[in-house]
Amino acid sequence: MRLIKNTRRVFGIAIMLLAALLAGCSVRPGTASDAQPLRILCFMKTEGDTSDVWRQIYNGLRDAIGKSSKYTISVYTYDETNYLTQLDRISCALLIKPDVVLLSSGRSDEFAARLSELDDAGIGYIILDGKDLPGTNRLGFISSDNLAAGFRALEVLADRTGAPLRIGLVNAGYHSQSVNDREDSFRSAVAMRPNSVIVDEVSAASQGSLLENIENVQSLLERNPQINALFCSDSVAGQAAADVLRESGLSGTVHLVCFDTNEFILSAIEDGVIDATMMQKTYGMGQLCLEILENPDGPKIYHTECAVITRDNLETAR
Repeated sequence: MRLIKNTRRVFGIAIMLLAALLAGCSVRPGTASDAQPLRILCFMKTEGDTSDVWRQIYNGLRDAIGKSSKYTISVYTYDETNYLTQLDRISCALLIKPDVVLLSSGRSDEFAARLSELDDAGIGYIILDGKDLPGTNRLGFISSDNLAAGFRALEVLADRTGAPLRIGLVNAGYHSQSVNDREDSFRSAVAMRPNSVIVDEVSAASQGSLLENIENVQSLLERNPQINALFCSDSVAGQAAADVLRESGLSGTVHLVCFDTNEFILSAIEDGVIDATMMQKTYGMGQLCLEILENPDGPKIYHTECAVITRDNLETAR
């Protein structure tokens, strides 16, 4: 039965790839030249989802390349109904056979093991965010400076609250290296700051479940009425916390800082429900991809700062 399911999954990916190559996979930018351009494979959500980090990475890479004929980008688009895991993306790359593919490091040992298949196929790969894998042949690793961002998030909460901080920490069930770094640095910052304490923490059992996170935040605040600040380490947790604060009339009483952006998060900042979000500079990550390709003997690790998005600079995130 498991073999049949796996076979169906591979077959399904192959069908999606064929459709992408015929309709949804475009080659841009770059023009034909005597030298064969290096082909880079990007994945991103369908048109319209401007908050998708992979679309922003693509935009940065596209603009960095400009009109150069040395590179061309193949774009594989997907939506929520055919979302591709990082393992699926490796399978896609093996079928499409680009020169380089952009990936985010998976949490499983299987992800690192399957990178050797790309090595065998002569396909290079750049790892963006997640966890660096220095034991692999990755061309480079690009990530937000999540350690610095955790400290910055506490500064924002302290500035907004203006009182001893009694903090609730909310995790939406994601435990990637990036999220772990954010939370660890935030805890370290709290430990170093007088009159600050993390009162309680919650983490969803189902990864990314909005409903479960809403229930978790409600329970957190009911158990700990002294909480006056919430730190949410991703956008799902931030959205859930904002829903609870709005519905319970605690907006402005309990301050909230989260990570990442989507239209809900930005609207909640505009409404004053969320004080700030820490936004990854994913456009800059895309530009750094070209730097790695142009300088193969240069640094293998690049970190970008996170921008603090508040009501005052909201338009920079849209």
